[in-house]
Amino acid sequence: MKKIYLILALFIFSSACVSVNLAPKHVPAEKYEFKAPPEPFEELESDQIKKAWQNKTNGNSISIFSNCDDTSDPSLDYLQKELLSVLEDQVVEKKEKATFNQRASLTTTTQGKMDGVQVKMKTMTFKKNYCSFSLNYVGTIKRFDEDLQTFNKFINEFRVP
Repeated sequence: MKKIYLILALFIFSSACVSVNLAPKHVPAEKYEFKAPPEPFEELESDQIKKAWQNKTNGNSISIFSNCDDTSDPSLDYLQKELLSVLEDQVVEKKEKATFNQRASLTTTTQGKMDGVQVKMKTMTFKKNYCSFSLNYVGTIKRFDEDLQTFNKFINEFRVP
């Protein structure tokens, strides 16, 4: 599952910008507040992912992706489309627009295959202070519901000043 997040991060950060430069610049957000998921989640170390945690008992993962250097100002639909494009054979279960942290947000729950493994992904995307944020939860179909409440709490405690 750690390999899946590295692939996911590399894809997101290399494809979400429209620019004249051949290599898009990625500038992660520095100012946001959150409470790390509790045990059995452990923080993953990676140069490509700013913050990510994995439940070592079942492989479910929670992560934060952000980008503050996208001058094209992509829509929330576009950001989620790019994020979810790593899933093959996608089936969108739920797509919901709401307000989060005083901004418009888009939350999508999708099933698909990642590296041949059937997974389910819930992602909530919003923009604030010239940055885009995506809070993500991924797990296998069979184990997805086990940490869904933890992810929902993580979202509710996430703040951008």
